[in-house]
Amino acid sequence: MEAEKEVFKFKDVIPYTIVRLPVIYGPRDTATFDFFKAVNIGIIPLVGFKKKYVNILHVRDTVEGIILAGENMQALNKIYQIAASSLTPGMS
Repeated sequence: MEAEKEVFKFKDVIPYTIVRLPVIYGPRDTATFDFFKAVNIGIIPLVGFKKKYVNILHVRDTVEGIILAGENMQALNKIYQIAASSLTPGMS
C-alpha cells in the first residue's frame, strides 16, 4: 500500500501499471508443498475462526500476468489484482 501511495504522488508525471499479487507458489517452495500435502490427507489447518478464501497462483501464471499487464498499453494507469480464475477455499 505504501508503494502505491508513492506511485500516486507521480501519477500525473509518469505512467504506471500496478499489479497486486496473490499467494505465489512454485518449484522448491517446500512450505506451500507441505501445506498441499497436509490438505490432501485431510489435515486442514485452522487459521482464525471465520471462513476464509485464499487465492493461490503458480509462479509461471504470476509472471505471465505481470508481463501481460506490463506490455499492454490499455493497462496504463490502472491497477490489476492477478488471481486464479476462481477462488480456492481456504482454511475454515
